[in-house]
Amino acid sequence: MRKLTSLLAGFAALFLVSAATAQRSDTDDMRVTANVQTFCQIGCVDTLNFGTYSRDRKTGESEINVTCVAADEKAKLALGDGMYLQGIESTQVRRMKRDSGEDRYLAYVLKVDDVDGPCWGGMNVCASPHEEDVTQDSTQQTFEVYGEIPGGQPLFSGSYSDNIIVTVTF
Repeated sequence: MRKLTSLLAGFAALFLVSAATAQRSDTDDMRVTANVQTFCQIGCVDTLNFGTYSRDRKTGESEINVTCVAADEKAKLALGDGMYLQGIESTQVRRMKRDSGEDRYLAYVLKVDDVDGPCWGGMNVCASPHEEDVTQDSTQQTFEVYGEIPGGQPLFSGSYSDNIIVTVTF
């Protein structure tokens, strides 16, 4: 019996030591979050350079690179009308102005798909305004801009230019 009491006392001591040194734990949740900001960025707008114009129809092309992320609505890419419009309402034409000397102009048009495609622009220069949809998957999209200087315009030597505002709305 003494052995049994001694054995029980040993187990009790072991249990008390184990209980005193046992680790305790508690749990809670950790919330993990992130925000994805909606944004669009125009990465590159190439110059549309027609080269030398000599009374014959002249064409050229340019590219616009756009990246959009997570916009709720479709993003739209649009081109402005330029600085030197001439005409009334939907019959207005874009023009490049001679950089120096007396004011002289060369009319031109900007198209979406090719020189025979839809007109880039708003009501001022296009009978049907045109904007391009931009995907919002964070990949860069390239949009082609095709230009044409109609033939038969008067020739006045010099360099001509215009500025077009490129806008992405999201």
